Amino acid sequence: MTEILSKNEENTIVIKELTPEQFEALVVLFGSPITSENFVNETNKQYREKGLIIQGTSYSYSVYSPNNYDKDLYTITFQKEA
Repeated sequence: MTEILSKNEENTIVIKELTPEQFEALVVLFGSPITSENFVNETNKQYREKGLIIQGTSYSYSVYSPNNYDKDLYTITFQKEA
């Protein structure tokens, strides 16, 4: 089950410890940013898709691969674009 759902002052929503099944549910809704074109950070295995529109506001959608934290769980962020 999801461990943490938070929002900070920089308009970033973070969802941590998603199981593969929970991640797949979000992929159905928002698409998967896990493509070679969206790979942005080798250190923390981050993929980012920009231009996701939610209620008229543009967000970037990042996924951190499960092996990033030595767990079989995903971390996802939605960050409001400037």
